[in-house]
Amino acid sequence: MCGIVGFTHPDEVDRAVIDAMTECLKRRGPDAHGVHVESPDVHLGHRLLSVQDLTGRAGQPMGNEEGTIHIVYNGECYNHRELRRLLPDVRWRSTGDTETLLRLYEKFGEQFIDKVNGMFALAIHDKRSRKLLLYRDRLGEKPLYYAKAGAAFLFASDPAAFLKHPKFSREIDPAGVAQFFTYNYLGDSRSIYRNVKRLPAAHYLVHDLARDELKIHRYWSPENVAAERRHASDVEYCEEFRELFFDAVRMRTLSDVPLGCFLSGGIDSSSIAYALTKAGAGEVRTFNIGFAEKQYDESGYAEQVAGILGTTHESFRAQPKDCLPLIGELPEVCGEPFADPSILPMMLLSRMTRQKVTVALSGDGGDELFLGYDRYELAQRVQRTFRSVPGGVRRIGAAVATIIPNYRLRMVAQGLQYHDDEDLYASVFIGWNAPFAHKLLTPEVRSAYRLRRDRFHRTLHRNRRLPLVEQAGIADLQHYLPDDVLTKVDRATMHYSLEGRAPMLDHRLVHFAQALPPHLRMGGGSQKVILRKLLGEVLPRPLLERPKAGFAVPLRHWLRGELKSMMRDLLSPSSLRTHGFLNEDFVQRLIRDHLSSRWNFERQLWALMVFQIWHNAQEQ
Repeated sequence: MCGIVGFTHPDEVDRAVIDAMTECLKRRGPDAHGVHVESPDVHLGHRLLSVQDLTGRAGQPMGNEEGTIHIVYNGECYNHRELRRLLPDVRWRSTGDTETLLRLYEKFGEQFIDKVNGMFALAIHDKRSRKLLLYRDRLGEKPLYYAKAGAAFLFASDPAAFLKHPKFSREIDPAGVAQFFTYNYLGDSRSIYRNVKRLPAAHYLVHDLARDELKIHRYWSPENVAAERRHASDVEYCEEFRELFFDAVRMRTLSDVPLGCFLSGGIDSSSIAYALTKAGAGEVRTFNIGFAEKQYDESGYAEQVAGILGTTHESFRAQPKDCLPLIGELPEVCGEPFADPSILPMMLLSRMTRQKVTVALSGDGGDELFLGYDRYELAQRVQRTFRSVPGGVRRIGAAVATIIPNYRLRMVAQGLQYHDDEDLYASVFIGWNAPFAHKLLTPEVRSAYRLRRDRFHRTLHRNRRLPLVEQAGIADLQHYLPDDVLTKVDRATMHYSLEGRAPMLDHRLVHFAQALPPHLRMGGGSQKVILRKLLGEVLPRPLLERPKAGFAVPLRHWLRGELKSMMRDLLSPSSLRTHGFLNEDFVQRLIRDHLSSRWNFERQLWALMVFQIWHNAQEQ
């Protein structure tokens, strides 16, 4: 795992600029760094976390013998040994996957990426064609940003690196602010900075240096797979899944450094740990974090699963005093505002795990692939219950929803006003609903962002012929997963130089899951049906049927206790006036209502605090 950075510029630029930008990524790659300059056009930088080929022969930036092609690469290509068989005439200089990707591009050109099974963000400079190519993996496990800064074109694993370029503007994008307070994270191709974009998952960008033109291409999609469903028995599906799933986990044990597994005791992580015990990788080490508050603590379940599977298990119990110091680090960790509070325990877990191993497997992606989120069942229930409700009653119910204190009930009641499934699911899913956003944001910020035209809504609409839960799952897979879940995991793990791997996101497994009959994903009052059948081989029913807990923190209580003073300071009227994006009076009302315990505004207040902490860091 690594960090990559670079820029193109038609004029001579001081070598110190690429050095400074590369240094920003040190936590992503603490073991080595490298820079390559094709004066004056192209500057490439790389930070290395050594996982494969520890000899030093796989250093980056890496070029071919002629010096016409150079690559910088962050990620892992799990099938690179098999891919080398496609290149029998190559005289290999290293045993790592970087050279494999370089040689694949050399032989197959831009479409080489179709052959790769892995997670990656990479850049290739082809001097022959005068092109710079950027690629991002299919599900968005690895981040990749790009920007315009005057005549320069920049790219990096973290937008913080752009701040070191003398031509870069820190101007904040009002549309990015509005989107952040809609979802609690930044999505689509949007960034918090006006001139910065994210390369979407499963896309690659071609920068024609001669013409100064950018073109973006999609090379893979998980959509339209349901039509490929075949006639097979449940037993046949389960056998095929078992073989494919175990192979995906086995491939991700490829490592020359110690490897372990996160284990919450839930269905996803327990499945990964079980498959890992069958992968022939020797001792299996598992890691867990729990909380003193019982409703947030899964450590007991994790210990039971570890005992049954025979793993070497370590658990860490978090207290508020452990999490609170991490809040101030969030701007450095994330680079942009990011308001999923579970990043705090994820950081603690990553820090603890890194003390023992360098690579950790996780169960991320299981909820999206196998329809495990509670909101899928909730949306389905809303759809079934209220489709026959007359329009007038719907409108009254939606109006009443604005005064319901319970967040979940408020989302359900607001769903009454929608006739389309995509709008209904969006109302259940979105953290900041339209009335809140309307009151929170100033008119200038509100007008900069059109919610119903963003990629999340367009994906829902594009798949409207699917049943509601499948429609929701495919949207979450392409938006919530990369923009929230995988962002959280990447930033938290890489902050401690820990490589996270997600076997569920093997694109073969994604394709298989999308083509499953619906009842093997969600049916009979159960979710993740096919995963539960797999785990039934080894775990007892009470562990399989326990309620889903999630990876949450007791935020509502902290905001009324340990975090109250910080919240008041960060969200004071004078603090909010430093940027002028938010309605000060409305924010003060949220604080008062939450502290009174009559309402729970933990999500909204946390997003406000995170944004303010990030903005204060920008001003320093």
